[in-house]
Amino acid sequence: MDEYFLHYLWKFQKFDHKPFRLTNGSELQVFYPGYSNQNAGPDFLEAKIRIDNIEWAGAVEIHHRASDWIHHNHQSDKKYHGVILHVVWVADKDIQLPDGTIIPTFQMADYQNGSLEADYRKYINQPVNIKCASFLHRIDPLTITNMLDQALVERLSQKSDKILGLAKSCGGDWEKVTFRILAENFGFSVNNSAFEAWARTIDFSLLNRYSDQPDKCFALAFGQAGFLDDPPDAYAEELKGEYLHLKNKHQLSPMMERHHWKFSRLRPANFPTVRMAELLTVYLKKQGFFSSLIHTSDIKEVNKLFKSELPAYWKNHYDFGMKLQKRINNLGQASIDILIINVVAPLLAAYSRYIDDQQYMDRAVQFLNAIAPEENKITREWSALGLSINNAADSQALIQRYKNYCIKKRCLNCNIGIAILHSRP
Repeated sequence: MDEYFLHYLWKFQKFDHKPFRLTNGSELQVFYPGYSNQNAGPDFLEAKIRIDNIEWAGAVEIHHRASDWIHHNHQSDKKYHGVILHVVWVADKDIQLPDGTIIPTFQMADYQNGSLEADYRKYINQPVNIKCASFLHRIDPLTITNMLDQALVERLSQKSDKILGLAKSCGGDWEKVTFRILAENFGFSVNNSAFEAWARTIDFSLLNRYSDQPDKCFALAFGQAGFLDDPPDAYAEELKGEYLHLKNKHQLSPMMERHHWKFSRLRPANFPTVRMAELLTVYLKKQGFFSSLIHTSDIKEVNKLFKSELPAYWKNHYDFGMKLQKRINNLGQASIDILIINVVAPLLAAYSRYIDDQQYMDRAVQFLNAIAPEENKITREWSALGLSINNAADSQALIQRYKNYCIKKRCLNCNIGIAILHSRP
């Protein structure tokens, strides 16, 4: 039995008849089933019930079989010691709290006629990824809007979790955090992992120290990346000399190697060498990138943060010693939009949670509403169903819902799936 379905039955009290009886024969009245707990611990919190003549308030745990309590090791977890009701499909075992008290148990299968379960199974087992596809045209637009809003906030919160962890490891230095997140995302998917590893080798204090001497910063960056081992031209030779001086002076380590980076099947403008040059140009343009970011509420100003002129060498080369016939342009709007989606918005969302100030979460949403939507396999699948995707806020929300709900069959955690099942005759 799907526990999502069991949670749905309990949350919305989808039972055929009352009064309820517990497995020990006591009468059960449910005043409030509790609110769904998204964190560790019992499934529903602050429920209000009456067993015979005694009213109780507390947590409710839901399982397919009562014995799952033991299988999940809840008996050893203090978070479950305050459970006032065990709601199960099959009561195959009495469950005791540490003090020997048997937890009151409600067997919900006794109050189901099976038709709702059959409808749910038919719905959830459709051979399509988006189960609501054939129902969307009947869904109230406000329900869809609410789904998008919830999914976007969830996506921003999920993305910001990693950033908050990084902020902790960086001692709350948000400029350092920003450089690390920028670096990872300048890998533009193919080289994300390599850029993330490279950023960890960079002594951020040296970037600040030499920010007014770009050649030293470029030498530091390319040297740590392993791109200067065998310099093919005078520029690379010059950077290598500078890097060896910095390495000796500051005892730099470790150093990556060229084989860690992916070049094959990339257009020259997407080579990691070019992307690294773009990152450094953007970051060194202005002291305090993060400070500039949080002090603007204008998407045009955000775009300006990413608009910088590449050094002359990197306008004409895609790798050291590799010239181009056609000059490389600066970051295009499509690339900047990707960085706003994957860097700017998550940073603002994380900072909002870090200082508990909603304005930065609102600004993250504002910026996503102001830029074009992503176009990929997932958004095309939603578009084919007639859903309007007007901006990056919509596309991010739909990607979140698809990856975390649709393909995982979590329809009963989605207000659209709930609305569809509620509408059954």
